[in-house]
Amino acid sequence: MVHVLRGRPGPFHQYDKEHNCIAMEMATEVGDQVAQTNAEFYRGVRFWWEGRHDEALDCMGRARVSAEAFGDVVLLGHVMRMSGLALVTSGEHESGVATQLELIQMIEQMPGLEILIPHLYMHLGNCRDLDNRASLIHVCAGLAEIYADLDLPERALEAAARSLAVSTGGTITFYDPWTLATAARVHAGNGDEMLARSVAARAVEALLGTFDGETHRVASQLAFVSHQLGEHGAALRLAGLADATPDRRELPFRSPGEQARLQTARDVARAELGATADEVYARGAASNITEAASALIVPR
Repeated sequence: MVHVLRGRPGPFHQYDKEHNCIAMEMATEVGDQVAQTNAEFYRGVRFWWEGRHDEALDCMGRARVSAEAFGDVVLLGHVMRMSGLALVTSGEHESGVATQLELIQMIEQMPGLEILIPHLYMHLGNCRDLDNRASLIHVCAGLAEIYADLDLPERALEAAARSLAVSTGGTITFYDPWTLATAARVHAGNGDEMLARSVAARAVEALLGTFDGETHRVASQLAFVSHQLGEHGAALRLAGLADATPDRRELPFRSPGEQARLQTARDVARAELGATADEVYARGAASNITEAASALIVPR
């Protein structure tokens, strides 16, 4: 994914064809269909950026068939959005608009994804004068995690609160579980145990009501929250769930800090639980988020 994203074009991205080729080769070599489809898709975006519409649409067509085959809704949405735009800019206006409207109709039928609709309308006909609330929520959620990693708890909670405030409107967005899990980590670091548990419970509840592709990230975050609060059983169960769950967030890339926190929670919990550690970890791997986090969200 790092090579894929370094190979994508655009004014705010690196523009490196070599990275795209590396991504294609690696994905093919390891047989990772999701990574291969991502690389194929961004290869198509690069061709579109260069004005090579026929090649762009060939790549995006293959990526769409693949994304539909393994049911990755987020990736399919990216492919349909950009292929619609490529059709419009290549002169195939009716086909391009039809593709984008098909995507909007598909998203409208999927609970929890309504927040993406303004973002999709923004790309309809390459029009950029519409509100894009989803991106603002995403930016604020990302800032909350960055501030938490930099040990700036007040700023982290401010960014998290803004993300949740923008999100409020009757619909839980798939950024909410991530934002709430980050806030729980900050509260635990501040020594506010009850608030950390309460916000962790909200993160679990939000995850149950929205995109389950965030399970890996939320389980990883809450494993560390459990570690912070000395809930070693919950920490190891959540680590087991995180390790057993594919990372299906929108741009799957675990930061070094996230990986280090999960490793710490896993290692300390194993040391504390001793002979029962393997059993607890296996139970976590076979559980859902509510079961894995039960000792964290229900105080003893």
